[in-house]
Amino acid sequence: MILTGAFWELLEEKPYKKITVKDIVDRCKVNRNTFYYHFDGINSLFEEALIAWEEKIFQDPRTIAHPLTCVIPIAENLMAHRTGVEHLLESKVRDTFFGELSVIAHRAADMYVSIAEGGTDAQAPREKGTGAPAPREKGTGAPAPREKGENAQASSEGAEKELEPRTEKGPERERKLRMYFFRKTYNASDRAILVRFYRSALEGFVTSWIMDGMKSDLTYEVERLLELLKPLK
Repeated sequence: MILTGAFWELLEEKPYKKITVKDIVDRCKVNRNTFYYHFDGINSLFEEALIAWEEKIFQDPRTIAHPLTCVIPIAENLMAHRTGVEHLLESKVRDTFFGELSVIAHRAADMYVSIAEGGTDAQAPREKGTGAPAPREKGTGAPAPREKGENAQASSEGAEKELEPRTEKGPERERKLRMYFFRKTYNASDRAILVRFYRSALEGFVTSWIMDGMKSDLTYEVERLLELLKPLK
């Protein structure tokens, strides 16, 4: 939406508390009635801008590739609005901003565990007002367990055959093969533990980077972490 885009532009130029409805409508060349048709004020515009930002993150394929790689589009977007982020940290909506990061981390963690269970890559949108992802629809059948020995080889051949018509290559092919072999079914308790772990790791990693002034190259750090954690898989 043009109004949320104008908000991010203005946040780069001035502190949050100095952004007015007049600033927004002047930037967008619309009248005040148009603004108030959609929003109650700057705070409600900010909340909508955060939701739009969240959806942009989840449209990036890296978000579902690995629990860590969703950090990359988050970091890229924050760096693109670095001054704006600094203004948010100095404002009364600071907690709202960090709350949105928590929502994104929870949604990414929930989605990744769903994929590991053999679910689809599609993400359910966040339910407005809940601060959490919308409920997932459970599959009707349990995923096949990982096989060993000759059965595993047969499954490998089956997986390769299954992929051939779609001609996947590179990371996408590797991801599909990994999910074919390692998909699992978790009970509710175990699933909650996994989601909480990934959510906490993601949220803490990004939050600490922001609080340190976003000085380091977070994309590089994620790439290095993926390499360093390989022996732990």
